[in-house]
Amino acid sequence: VGELMVDAAEATSAEEFRDAAETVALLILSRSGGTWSRPVFPDPGLARPSATWAGGSAGVLAFFRRLRDQGGPRLGLPA
Repeated sequence: VGELMVDAAEATSAEEFRDAAETVALLILSRSGGTWSRPVFPDPGLARPSATWAGGSAGVLAFFRRLRDQGGPRLGLPA
């Protein structure tokens, strides 16, 4: 959902979509383990940290970077 909001904000220049993407980022951080400065994103079983794209640190980091950069291409997809 966050990636979609970044895409919509980039396509329309509407602040409401950027605000929605920032809300998604806050929800991700509030549901993560660890601290705000060192979050941990668990695997689907919530048992250990995960680096997977869809649900772990890799995908979350890609979303956060696009949010910070206010758009750009999605990592892992053709331009």
